[in-house]
Amino acid sequence: MGVGYNSIRRNDRAGVPWYNASGDTYILTLYGKEYVFSYDGIFEEQGSLEVVLSGNDWIVYEGDGTSLTFKPADSIEKGTYLWVMS
Repeated sequence: MGVGYNSIRRNDRAGVPWYNASGDTYILTLYGKEYVFSYDGIFEEQGSLEVVLSGNDWIVYEGDGTSLTFKPADSIEKGTYLWVMS
């Protein structure tokens, strides 16, 4: 399983991310499927996932109550770009 299989990254599909929490969206790649969500954990697609920022980590709660922690893996001066499941 390589980096990116289960990860969260800033959405760069429309260009360079702003590294502004309220302006950026994020892409959760989980079990081969991608979900786009905003900083407040609101998904563009309906689903049974909930995403919460906890310090520097993202916590993903699956519909069955399972929690998955994603820790920073790639950061620059402006902020973190990539989080991977730990």
